[in-house]
Amino acid sequence: MEKIKRTLIIVTRLAALALLVGACNDTLEVFQAYSFDLVTMPVQEAFEKAKWQKYAVL
Repeated sequence: MEKIKRTLIIVTRLAALALLVGACNDTLEVFQAYSFDLVTMPVQEAFEKAKWQKYAVL
């Protein structure tokens, strides 16, 4: 029974090693196809002090 366990463990480890080695791939497949455009909103140049006073954290 001990020999069967040891053989099963060795076979399992070899199978896992074969999967890990086979999974290694040097090519990186990255696709950058976006169906939207990036748009920025206009920012106001000057702010009134009274509008921001109510949001002030003290």
